[in-house]
Amino acid sequence: MPTETLAQRLRLACLLSLGLLVALTMLNLMQAATGLRKDNERSLRHVEAMIDAAIDDSQQLIEEARPLVGKACKENVLALRDLIIASPYVRALYVLEGSRLICTTLHRPLQEQNLPHYLFGNQALILASHSPITNQTAILYRKQIGGRTLLAELDGFHIFGALQAVKGEDNLFFILGERALDGHGRPQSAAPLLEEQGKLLSTSLDGHPYRLVALNGYSQILAFAWDYNRDTLLATPVLALLLGLLTFYLSGRGGSPRRELARALAAREFIPYLQPVMDRDGKLCGCEVLMRWHHPEQGMIAPNHFIPLAEECGYIVPMTRQMMAQALEHLLTMADRLPPGFHVAVNVCAQHFRSQEIVSECHAFLDALAGHDIRLVLELTEREMLECDAQTLAIFDALDDMGVLVAIDDFGTGHSSLSYLQTFHVDIIKIDRSFIKGIQEEGPSRLIVENILDLAHRMEVALVAEGVETRDQVEMVRHYGIDYQQGFFFAKPLPPSDFSQRFLPCHQGPQA
Repeated sequence: MPTETLAQRLRLACLLSLGLLVALTMLNLMQAATGLRKDNERSLRHVEAMIDAAIDDSQQLIEEARPLVGKACKENVLALRDLIIASPYVRALYVLEGSRLICTTLHRPLQEQNLPHYLFGNQALILASHSPITNQTAILYRKQIGGRTLLAELDGFHIFGALQAVKGEDNLFFILGERALDGHGRPQSAAPLLEEQGKLLSTSLDGHPYRLVALNGYSQILAFAWDYNRDTLLATPVLALLLGLLTFYLSGRGGSPRRELARALAAREFIPYLQPVMDRDGKLCGCEVLMRWHHPEQGMIAPNHFIPLAEECGYIVPMTRQMMAQALEHLLTMADRLPPGFHVAVNVCAQHFRSQEIVSECHAFLDALAGHDIRLVLELTEREMLECDAQTLAIFDALDDMGVLVAIDDFGTGHSSLSYLQTFHVDIIKIDRSFIKGIQEEGPSRLIVENILDLAHRMEVALVAEGVETRDQVEMVRHYGIDYQQGFFFAKPLPPSDFSQRFLPCHQGPQA
């Protein structure tokens, strides 16, 4: 096989394999992006509900503590602690008057130097980096009641615990003001998270003054795809490799019959073989040009395996044109040694008569052989009915004026033989081999041959006996006075060089 063909197969296999790999990977990533977005939307709604419940609980607790705020700490601290015990989220209450802490539910006193600075601000909701109780992240809700301020501290665990509960501690963030909290409870600046809004999903600020943010960037999509589509991602390169191998294998085989015919036509693989036609005395008087397919892998292919398909696909006309051009090249090399009146027969079908090109092709063929006594014969096959319209009749008239002879091939086997005789000018009838095979015995075959003989004599049409294979058949053909003989007894179809070597030195074939 040529190197170019192998390179083309490799290139095609690599392109398809790479294309499938890219397509499936992109499809997986698109599915992962969609899945991640939906998963984040569910997570945000779930976490928002959990955090809102904690903040709402702290608001309710402050409302319940409002009547106790105006009294002395010693009188109310136990009641405040009872409220804390009943709350699932609030861990401590702080009562401030101005910038002074006057009461707390903590069981240990806070020294003034240890008081967190956030106690003395004015934010309604505070994200603190450390709690006076646990020294960890805390959320505080502030409420101004008269001249005093009441703060409820929520344990930060309820915040980042909510983030962890949706299996998204590395993807979901709680943002309050300029601070953010991740699922591990680590505070950080919110600015970097908000830089690329296109990679974020976030809740609105319609309710409490905080936001929940989910990252939807490339790294998150890849991680999500690996977590949920790992098997598909691992299978993708395997599938791409299999496609490449299958493409490489199939591209080395023959394509569809139609494509293979087109390829062979472009490669000039349809070549002429010549079979001799002998006169009554067994001397060479002509040849039939028969098409063979010289396939690069399957060798020589007989015409019955591809001619019907070529006619069906519409390739028969260019194939015949190509074969005639090759036959002409060989005939020109042997023209000086051909006997006078040498007949060159070429098979044609109805498709050749759908345009005037057949006239110009025959004209060019005869012009190339001008100066030599050579006649061109067109043998009509009957696999497709020849239409009797004005164009077809004009083509027959032009061929007759040019001296091109018309023969009916395999006469007696088709449905249109007699119709052709009645409609078109026919010069030669070729008796089908099936009748010649039975000519030696009394029976239908001999009777049919005798009737064809009578018809030909009355219409002044020449006869050719096809399929002559034995000496007895040769003698019977001579007995009936049939003009020409053709068959394996004289020779099988031969390459032009073999035909020339065997028949042309003496200008005649072997004596029958």
